[in-house]
Amino acid sequence: MTNGVSKQKKKKLEKTLQEAVHDTLQELIQKTSQEYPLSLKVEHLAEITGYSENSIYLMLEKGDIPGAKKIKGWRVPRDTFLLWWHGDWFNQEMQDKQHLIR
Repeated sequence: MTNGVSKQKKKKLEKTLQEAVHDTLQELIQKTSQEYPLSLKVEHLAEITGYSENSIYLMLEKGDIPGAKKIKGWRVPRDTFLLWWHGDWFNQEMQDKQHLIR
């Protein structure tokens, strides 16, 4: 036992946390995807992220947003973007919570 938590309990906690994050991420993406078209424009990205359109353009030009293509203006596949945007936040949350399990 380490810090009063057995290896079995630690693995179970990690799995439970991962499942909770996965479920929450899935719900969040599903809810957001109902509000936006399959192909997101800059104004959609700004609305979702809370960033200015200028910041979004800079991120697109630098290649920071996955799946972006310039076709009569920038277009980003909705599901690719939402998974990246929300997934990045949840990955950070997972890392922050890992110390609770150790």
